[in-house]
Amino acid sequence: MQFFRNYFAFLVLFISSFCLTSCATILHGTRQKVEVTSNPPGAIITDGLHCWIAPAEIVLTRKEDHRLFIWKPGYNMTSVQLKHTVGPAVIGNMLFPGGFIGVCIDLSDGAEFKLVPAKIDVTLQPISKNKWFFDNKSN
Repeated sequence: MQFFRNYFAFLVLFISSFCLTSCATILHGTRQKVEVTSNPPGAIITDGLHCWIAPAEIVLTRKEDHRLFIWKPGYNMTSVQLKHTVGPAVIGNMLFPGGFIGVCIDLSDGAEFKLVPAKIDVTLQPISKNKWFFDNKSN
């Protein structure tokens, strides 16, 4: 009888260790909030699919790099590249038995990554009318 109790306890711990894997997916999910501010405020932010007005807290997938374009009428457009890098939550997968399964889950859904930078503050430069005139002047 004692053998079956110990065996059952071991089995429960072993199975639960597989349930505790994929730490990054559990801790922070597959999407990340990125705070974007602009000077002057009210600039348009786009990733090519969605649009926001600064200041904004946007939610992007962690699985891939993103490029944000920021512009406002009368100002030069600027762009910011967000890179996805391996985050610290991957260490949790190494601490639990069955961590290989967790790493595979986190890599496949993108939760293993974090976007850098997580906060963007852009100062837009006004378009110089004189520069435009002289650059486009035909002789």
